[in-house]
Amino acid sequence: MTWLTWRQFRTQAIVIFGGLLLLAIPTVITGIGARHWVTTCATSATCLGNGAPAQQYMGRFGWLQILLGGALLVLPAVLGMFSAAPLVAREFDAGTYRLAWTQSVSRVRWLTVKVAVVGTTSVLAIGLLSWMTTWWFGPSDSLTHDKFIDSTFGIRDVAPIGYAVFAFALGLAAGVVIRKVLPAMATTLGVFVVVRMVFQMFLRAHYATPLTQVGAVTNGGSDVAVKIGNNLPPGSWVVSLHFVDASGRPAGIVGGPDAPCSATNSCLDGITQHLVYQPGNRYWPFQWTEFGIFTLLGLLLIGFSYWWLTGHRLPGRAPRPAAVRPPTSRTTTATPVLAHRVPGSGAPASDGAAVASEPDGAHTST
Repeated sequence: MTWLTWRQFRTQAIVIFGGLLLLAIPTVITGIGARHWVTTCATSATCLGNGAPAQQYMGRFGWLQILLGGALLVLPAVLGMFSAAPLVAREFDAGTYRLAWTQSVSRVRWLTVKVAVVGTTSVLAIGLLSWMTTWWFGPSDSLTHDKFIDSTFGIRDVAPIGYAVFAFALGLAAGVVIRKVLPAMATTLGVFVVVRMVFQMFLRAHYATPLTQVGAVTNGGSDVAVKIGNNLPPGSWVVSLHFVDASGRPAGIVGGPDAPCSATNSCLDGITQHLVYQPGNRYWPFQWTEFGIFTLLGLLLIGFSYWWLTGHRLPGRAPRPAAVRPPTSRTTTATPVLAHRVPGSGAPASDGAAVASEPDGAHTST
């Protein structure tokens, strides 16, 4: 069973790992060069600043940044669509499940082998790509300290592995329930994108209570420029920034060159900025939290797939016996007997008509 599953999946596996190998060649060559620049310039502010040689070197390979980041962003969804969703749906769609599940291999073992071979291979591919991407972006992340922001958090370290587990399990569950390949693939993509966006936009910032920095807003001269303080710890993620007036109500930045208050630089008097952020030292706890949540969701979906495929029963329980319909009540009408008395005899005799007998199990109604 394992060998058969591998033969069915090996073409996809060769394409996936072959693509990773081709991508690894420029990644390793340019990544070693980037580390050389950062090591050489470790003590020089002019070498590591914006527009400096080390940053310029990383900027030369913008195409590779887009390729690595984009691949890690979309590949979990792609594997869920093209590897997991057809895993069971194709069997139903083509009708081959009748042959696969009437052999000596049970449904549970059949699905276990599929999940073990295809699922492990898919998650391993995402893990390798995540490690390669994190390694290549290492020098750039050490200069910019922006691993915690939304655009980079999901394409670094262990979080993409959790996305891969969830995407695979989602595709598997969609195929088991929908039983059609194309609708299952479309459902996998749509649900995966929605769940990722919900976590990124609404939930991730609340894995831990964010901190708030309150500071005064100062005028920058006759142009009423706003100077926002930047005393956050390195690598912090700014969740939100808003302004509050002296009464504690939200306030917008007012004024301008023609405003009456600009002559006295008083447009921003009493206004403070409230900067809500997650400190940089929470990066790894957030990574493990997101990895754990998506992995748990994936395991629950895999368990749901087993439950659905085995007739909605829990593991270890015997299948429920099929309901037996009670026998249909049938009414048999006996043939009337015409009797006459034989001359000279006191016993009546039949005229040749036999009394019909009732079939076994039937009930005669009167």
